[in-house]
Amino acid sequence: MLIYKVLLVDDEEEVMDMIERRISWPELGFEVVGKAQNGIKALEISEKLQPDVVITDIKMPYMDGLELARNLKQDNPCVRILILTGFDEFEYAKEAVRLEIDEYILKPVNAIELSDCLKRLKNVLDREREEKLKEIYEGLEEIKDQLTALIDEYEEEETHTGKADELIEALDALEDASETIEDVLEN
Repeated sequence: MLIYKVLLVDDEEEVMDMIERRISWPELGFEVVGKAQNGIKALEISEKLQPDVVITDIKMPYMDGLELARNLKQDNPCVRILILTGFDEFEYAKEAVRLEIDEYILKPVNAIELSDCLKRLKNVLDREREEKLKEIYEGLEEIKDQLTALIDEYEEEETHTGKADELIEALDALEDASETIEDVLEN
């Protein structure tokens, strides 16, 4: 099973520790790879670790969770963001929708609610990954067809004999990559 990387961000260390302890991360297909107590530190960690998911509070010193989300989405539009907050304010929720935040959960959150949210998110991430792999596979198949046509053309012309051998090697490498992606898609 593919494991997705999670970054926890909250100015309360106890909250992050509780979330980390109460969720069965591996069973859900996730791993906590880092924690930060403010948005600035979270950006630094995110740049290094490239998490798939960021779970953040809104109210934090230096940079709030919405500004963090804005910066994260700018640097990595594919990152998924979950907001956990104790503030049930319409303006926050409206901005979260505008930023395409995946989930907006009010504190106190329980382990079941967060686990259910993570299950939904994993399904989305898995589907996106599969779509990307299919696109890559289709692109490789197209390149294989073009290379095969070039090899056939070069083999007919005696002046390009060495080039045909190089193209055959490239085609073999592409076929290996294609088979690997096909195996991943089937599993």
